[in-house]
Amino acid sequence: AAEYLQRVAALRMGCIPRARSETPNPSLLFELATKNGGQVLGQSVGALAPGEWADLLVVDLADSSLLPASALPSSDPEGGSALLNSLSSAMVPETALSEVWVAGRAIVRHGQAEGLGRADLQERLSACRALSGLGGPE
Repeated sequence: AAEYLQRVAALRMGCIPRARSETPNPSLLFELATKNGGQVLGQSVGALAPGEWADLLVVDLADSSLLPASALPSSDPEGGSALLNSLSSAMVPETALSEVWVAGRAIVRHGQAEGLGRADLQERLSACRALSGLGGPE
């Protein structure tokens, strides 16, 4: 979201990845979303370490939304940057995220909510939508 807001303000792409130099560094977006975002909220986050909450996402690198960046060889010096750029700008979360973990507990596996069927999930979302006054199609 931070990158998209900067794009609108500057009328160009890649604002945050180029914030420290003219060479794009997509990892800045991940620092904003993890460690730096936590600092703003007064939380110690952004690391996988004993005692931490272990909120994480598992990304399917074979997902078509990450191609061709995910197919670059790991020895390619631009491979990591290209993949990070795809993760932050082109990834389709509905298909690329295969697992979601919150506080060390699996919430989504293989694209399906754990312990919650799709029909039940849709019913709950419809109820929330009705409560919020957003309405919309059922």
